[in-house]
Amino acid sequence: MAINIKWARPLLVARNRNLAEIDYDEIENAPGVYFFSRKHGTAYIPFYVGRTRNMRARLKQHLAVANIQNVLCQVKRRDVPYIGHGARYFHQGYFVSGPGQVTNNCLAIVEKHLIRTALEEDCPLLNKHFTTVRTHEIEFSGPRIGHGVFRRQSKVLRN
Repeated sequence: MAINIKWARPLLVARNRNLAEIDYDEIENAPGVYFFSRKHGTAYIPFYVGRTRNMRARLKQHLAVANIQNVLCQVKRRDVPYIGHGARYFHQGYFVSGPGQVTNNCLAIVEKHLIRTALEEDCPLLNKHFTTVRTHEIEFSGPRIGHGVFRRQSKVLRN
């Protein structure tokens, strides 16, 4: 099955420890996947990945929660993970439905892929309670031919 996600330009949500003014009209009332990131140089480093049936409503919900505001504004507190400096962005990718595709199933597949990829890149991901994602680290040793296409080191989510 081919799943199509159409990404929009990232939206600035916080800079210099302050939330930015958000023009919610720039965000569609459509299903998709999203992530929050911090900009470090030219790289956007994800720290939270999610999926939603309504992108605009979900961003409004996120920005209304104090812990999320603290992470976005780089507040250092014991109960709020610190993810480094840099402007914070919201990236939204909209699901383009194909024949016979079930939106929730497709979004779950894409979200899982985004999380797995971010963890493999050592991004400091936070989970739904904005605490650090717990992972296992897997390391393969021996000749490359033994583990084939599988990476020598990987991180996987703990259950």
